[in-house]
Amino acid sequence: ALAESLSARGDTVVNLDLDNNGSTETSYRRVDQFWTANAGRRYWHSLMRNGDPVKEKMAHILHDHFAIDFNSFGYNTSNYNLLTDHIELLRSHALGRFDDLANSMHNDYAMSIWLDNRFNTVSAPNENYGREVLELFLLGTRDPITGIPNFNEDDVKASTRALSGFSLGNNPNSFLIIPIDPNNSTNLPDAPDFHFYDGSIASATLNWSASRWMENPDSPEDITIFAGTPYEESSALNAAGLTNVVLYNHPGAPRYIGGKLFARLVHPNPNEAIVSTLAADLIAHQYELKPVLKKLFMSSAMFAEEAKGKCIASPLEVFMGLFRNLDLPLEDVGSDELHSQFDFALINTSHRTLAPTTVFGWNGCGVNRDGEVSIGERWSSSQDMLQRRRYLTIILNELDGYFTNNGLRWERFLPHGGATDIEVIQHLASKMNVELRIDELELLRQYMNTAAISTSTIESRPYAWDASDPALVRNKIPGLIELLFSHISYQTK
Repeated sequence: ALAESLSARGDTVVNLDLDNNGSTETSYRRVDQFWTANAGRRYWHSLMRNGDPVKEKMAHILHDHFAIDFNSFGYNTSNYNLLTDHIELLRSHALGRFDDLANSMHNDYAMSIWLDNRFNTVSAPNENYGREVLELFLLGTRDPITGIPNFNEDDVKASTRALSGFSLGNNPNSFLIIPIDPNNSTNLPDAPDFHFYDGSIASATLNWSASRWMENPDSPEDITIFAGTPYEESSALNAAGLTNVVLYNHPGAPRYIGGKLFARLVHPNPNEAIVSTLAADLIAHQYELKPVLKKLFMSSAMFAEEAKGKCIASPLEVFMGLFRNLDLPLEDVGSDELHSQFDFALINTSHRTLAPTTVFGWNGCGVNRDGEVSIGERWSSSQDMLQRRRYLTIILNELDGYFTNNGLRWERFLPHGGATDIEVIQHLASKMNVELRIDELELLRQYMNTAAISTSTIESRPYAWDASDPALVRNKIPGLIELLFSHISYQTK
């Protein structure tokens, strides 16, 4: 019966088109500057704001899974485009085959630097990457349900040997690009702050040498992994061979990947029936994520009561959700300060894109490498919640200035010109996916119909809501957004 929670619902709940790339990218112009982590953040945040939400969410989940802190790199002529290559690697595989992504990660310039696999040779093994491939990327230390260990130290040594042989190769020049106004191609700022990737530059590459992999490449010795188990493998394993053995031979691998997907996307307590079902699906689809995600999104488990409000939403989810749901500008050249404050909000709540706090990622909502469940406790401190509210206020103030400078008005958030107080509240609550009780709706209605007596007192007086009063709309709508933002149904998922 539990396995039926992953069966398709009889009714059509969502119209999910994972075959649509959802591309909204515009024309770009080359600028002869180098990428930085800040440039990468602006680029990726723009895609999160405007692009296919499923693809970009999955790409960020993979970023958390294959965690690299790009703030630790120095950006100059010696490393060029390792940042753009890595972002596009995650995005291009977000709905594709996980085994292909894993193999591509072995050849990723940034990952090779981050976990030192460029130093890993047969004569001088470096276990950093080989260990994380098993512990974090492909297998997990323990089964998410039984808790049985998935590998031992001998397996780490074997993984390290199979992954040896790589060294840093060519890294061609990269450049920054900025959006072009389609109506005025000469309308470009003197000092561009927005940096985008057009996908046309050559990729950084790694070299692989058989002599760094085997002492005698002409007669390579066998590498034994998972010795003494039914899935033991003993052969001249290289990086691609290791990926295949771990993902397709070891029964713990699809259980680990399937359990993590379910915990991140549905709720953090998958049971045995769910984990085993997803593991079988991953193997059946050769680790292609799209059909597995489609099954998850259309399952009854996704819409069950136990999937609602079980996790504290991450800072990126609550702030990016605000920009997407309310159609706020984030990437326009004229809204540069909005993106800066958006980024500061993520910095001050420890969830900055391209800068995970540890090699284990952010450890937000989900199941970790040891099978331990997290409901996003790391986001729940009073300080973090205060920072969320503080930066929302700053963003709304910046937005007010942006509106003033661009001839926009807060009336854009009203459902129609003569909207009543209740209609406005319900309209914004619906857009922000906030579920209000009747008593909460009444409290918000009271807020909409009062005004402060002066700036030096907390006392208020009755002041009837009037959608035709621009000053009142400008005064009340930002405050209403703040109140809805603070609601528990917005801060959880």
